[in-house]
Order: sequence, then structure tokens, then C-alpha cells
Amino acid sequence: MRALMCEKLGSVSVVETDAPRPADGQIVIAVEAAGVNYVDGLFVHGRYQIKLQPPFVPGSEVAGTVSAVGPGVTWPTVGTRVVAVCGLGGFAEQVVVPAAGAVRIPDTLGAAPAATFAQSHCTAMFALRDRGGLSAGETVLVLGAGGGVGLAAVQVATALGATVLAGASSAVTA
Repeated sequence: MRALMCEKLGSVSVVETDAPRPADGQIVIAVEAAGVNYVDGLFVHGRYQIKLQPPFVPGSEVAGTVSAVGPGVTWPTVGTRVVAVCGLGGFAEQVVVPAAGAVRIPDTLGAAPAATFAQSHCTAMFALRDRGGLSAGETVLVLGAGGGVGLAAVQVATALGATVLAGASSAVTA
């Protein structure tokens, strides 16, 4: 199978590697989409507080279809569409995760939006509602609205009934 491998800090490349096999309590997900998060870049560049030693496959959240189950797994079954947080390994055609951590994807939700749910949308919900106390009728300014968590914050704030002011920028280089 193909995977995006970090073989030395600061770079990644597509490599052929062995397909994973599930152990007790694990499933294999055929990855249809993976969330790309800031932390993935930090891991690849060795700038996160957890220092990973290459080689490793980045990618911490995925959506796809269960393609194999390990011993003792009764749910999800092969063919079930799921989303899961995998920590590492998501930037590959297949990834192994604990079956208990998989969540069914509703039929109305595509793989790409599902793959961004765990980190971006849950982070935005926690920050806006649980920490910020945002409620319907209030106005919120979302800076960095062009990134993953920023885009999710706009969506979450709107769903909470808030008025959203969004800002995004990029560096201008000559």
C-alpha cells in the first residue's frame, strides 16, 4: 500500500509499505479522507513537544470503510463507514485503529468532512461553547478563519446561532 512517510525530519515522500493487519480489538480502515492538521506539520518538522523519530507516517484523523477486523471485534463490521482518531498513520491507504475508537459516519456525511470532525470541529466546539460560553444572539470574531480550526469555528459558531465576523490573511512575498 502507499503511505506518506516521514523518513527524515522536514520532509515526506510517498512510499510502498506493507498493509497493516489488525490485532485483538483492532480494525483496519481503508482511508478515503484524512484530516490535515497543524500538528501533523509540527511532527514532520520535529517541532512538537512529542518528538517522533523517523520513519513514521503522519496523519491523526481519518474517515473510510472498515476493510478488516481483528479477533474479538464484533463492531464495527467490514464495510462500515467510520471516522477515527489514529494519532499517527492516517496519511496512508490503510490504517489500524482500536475498534472501540471508531464512530459510524452518517450516510448524509461525506468522508472529507467526517475526517476533519475530531480535531477541528471538536476543538472549535470546546473553545467556543465550553470555554468561551458562546450562545445564540452573540457576535464572535474568528481569526484565522482560512485554516482548519478557523473554518470549523465559523461553522460551529453559526450552528450555535451566533453572528460570525471572520478574518484570514496570508503573508505577501515579493
